[in-house]
Formats: sequence, structure tokens, C-alpha cells
Amino acid sequence: MQSRVFLPALAAVALMAAPAFAAPATYSDAKLATPLPAPKTVNIGGLEWTCTADSCVATPKGSVVSWSTMYACKKVASAFGVLSSYSTRGMVMSAGDLAVCNKAAVATQTAAQ
Repeated sequence: MQSRVFLPALAAVALMAAPAFAAPATYSDAKLATPLPAPKTVNIGGLEWTCTADSCVATPKGSVVSWSTMYACKKVASAFGVLSSYSTRGMVMSAGDLAVCNKAAVATQTAAQ
């Protein structure tokens, strides 16, 4: 009789604890126009951006700075190169806005040469 009460209670506790052990949620993500030769990680505005090949994801590391989506995109493009897509907190950047964002990457690459 006790097992009928104990097992459902144990299952409920396990289900409530599961989110505490889940991997951190992705805050932003981007795709690069040109894949990187090696993985690269950069902290930008409190987000740890990790890019492998052409795929980049950002997870919060401490306090996240409240920047506009365009400004944040420009920071990422400056750090990693031209982007083929960018999204943050579920909002996908339009092609026109992405073209404006990528001017930061082009300017950074030109200055480095």
C-alpha cells in the first residue's frame, strides 16, 4: 500500500527537479556565411558565443547587456564574420536588416587587412 503512494510522489519530485539539471537555454544563434576553420568562443555583452564551423550559439554568462538587436548583431558579425542568419530570443532578423548588420563584419575585415 505504501508503494502506491511513494512511487507517484517520487516521480513527481523527479519531474520537478529535471529543469534544474537541464542544459542552459540558447539565448541567440547565428549562421556564418563562411565556416570557421576552428571553433571559436567570444564573450559579447554577457553572452558566451561559441561558433563551430558555420553554426554559432550564445548562452548567458552572468548579466546580459540590453543592446538593440541590430547592435548585438553587429558585435557578433565583427567578432566572427559575415552572417547568413541571426536570431535572438526567438526573433529572426530580416534579410534587409542582416545586410545592414553585416556591414560591421566587412568594415572589420577591411580594417584588419
